Amino acid sequence: KVISSTLDDFFEKYDPKYLDNLFKSLFSFFKISNAKKIILNSDNTCSSRFLSYAAKKAGLETWFLPHGVMQNYQYLETTSEFGVDKILTWNQPEADYLLNKGKNAINFQCPIQLTLPKVKKNYDKKNLSKLNILVLMPEWVGLNLKSRPDCFENDFFTIHNSLINLGVNHVYLKYHNAIDIMLKKKVETIKRLSLLSKINLKVIDPEKKTIDLISDFDLVIVGATTGIIELALSSTPFIIFRGFLEDFTLLNNYNLPSAESDKGLVELIRNYDFINLDKECLKLYSSLESQ
Repeated sequence: KVISSTLDDFFEKYDPKYLDNLFKSLFSFFKISNAKKIILNSDNTCSSRFLSYAAKKAGLETWFLPHGVMQNYQYLETTSEFGVDKILTWNQPEADYLLNKGKNAINFQCPIQLTLPKVKKNYDKKNLSKLNILVLMPEWVGLNLKSRPDCFENDFFTIHNSLINLGVNHVYLKYHNAIDIMLKKKVETIKRLSLLSKINLKVIDPEKKTIDLISDFDLVIVGATTGIIELALSSTPFIIFRGFLEDFTLLNNYNLPSAESDKGLVELIRNYDFINLDKECLKLYSSLESQ
């Protein structure tokens, strides 16, 4: 019923004749462009699969470079007419995993010179109330279902309760920009809790670049996003909350600080292992640098 309803909604907005015209336009563009390949930042949206289909019909290769960290099961097949021809990965273990699963993957050569990770700052564990914390909220908004426990509301309330237990005075929040209806829900959720919270909740403009902010904080709490890579190369300690790192070949070879519950988060903050963090971040850096 869900699939049928989705298709009906789609064809109400996009007549098949419109799709035919769009395909012909894309096909012609790819033919006259003299391009040999296109690189997409997604392999599973309607637009990316349509682009991949049209490009391959015009004789181009289609490659997929993930714009963020991806769980293993999120990668689609590389053999279908709507799928990409090749997946580019951030380190060799991720490429090896996908190759073993029958997908065409290669560890790409990063054109950007990575900066060696800086030694992490230490915060005062005896004065946690003054801790300057940035929470990078997950993108997903939805019900707290087993299939998506790391949604905005669920993480927001759990992290909030953990920080109250630690006696933290203020917290900065930054959430992903999104479509209007999702942004509205995020803003309303934060406003409602702010009226009752013992913590001073401060929201940072989502348009600001995270990488420009993290050095101002004592600790960052982050989900399964590229923020993990940025933090690993920064001087700021971090904790991955509900990151489910076992599902990420890119990250699961490293003992990065992570928690799945409020108790686990409290324990990590109270007994943070700064020495281990330096060691594991250097190992992760080495796997990225080896490209």
